[in-house]
Amino acid sequence: MEKEIKTEVVDCGADARIYICRLNPAFSSAPFAAGLQPPPAFSAHRKTEWLTVRYLLAQAGYHQEVQYADKGKPVLPGSGMHISISHSRDYAAVMVSPVPCGVDVEKISDRAARVAHKFLSGPEKELASGVHQDRDFTLFWSAKESLYKITGSPDFLKSFRIVSLPPGGNVFDVEHIKGKNVTRYRVFYTIFDGHVLTWIHEG
Repeated sequence: MEKEIKTEVVDCGADARIYICRLNPAFSSAPFAAGLQPPPAFSAHRKTEWLTVRYLLAQAGYHQEVQYADKGKPVLPGSGMHISISHSRDYAAVMVSPVPCGVDVEKISDRAARVAHKFLSGPEKELASGVHQDRDFTLFWSAKESLYKITGSPDFLKSFRIVSLPPGGNVFDVEHIKGKNVTRYRVFYTIFDGHVLTWIHEG
């Protein structure tokens, strides 16, 4: 069954990689899942997410159980690597990196556009394309979600600022604002199957 699952691997440079695949309820009976027990309180969909993440970690060569540090940040004990985890309704993604990182996958919809006032300033909204507004607002939300996973700053509107969105680039900058300190990060992204995937790593 595992051979039928298509896992995409994104080489992010500097020994960082993203592993991504569709959620699959059949993972519960896959060989890699032997002995794995999702928390019993999880819904069926949440258990599928949980198992898909473990499948991706196994594909990356990591079989130890994920632990969670402050603010729910995932940790791979004893690996010396940083990880970030994300899932949409249809996909799960895991990023493994030697430096702090963040990854996010989102289905493109009008959801982000409807709540844009909660996480984007006026100038940030103007960066979105009128033709591809749903895509761009989803992309901006995803970028800030990825940065949150590095910084832990919960205020997407005041703490994070989209700097630009160059046409045809697949890369743009976002700033983390903390008091008088401003740190700029580079966001990488790809569009696939009606989804956006964004990732950031330090350095």
